[in-house]
Amino acid sequence: MAAQPARVALIGYGPGGAVFHAAYIAATPGLKLAAIVTANPRRRAQAKHEFPGTALLRSPDEIG
Repeated sequence: MAAQPARVALIGYGPGGAVFHAAYIAATPGLKLAAIVTANPRRRAQAKHEFPGTALLRSPDEIG
């Protein structure tokens, strides 16, 4: 039986998060980019476009 991927929440979607971290998490076997945390409207729109189906959270307090 295959193990379920580890669900990862990325906190911050600035240049590092958007260009490096999110893509690395999404491309790594065994990891699933489950949520992106950013309150910035422009970055939320970018994350929604680049990672459809990933939860968008406004605060780390929403990670559950």
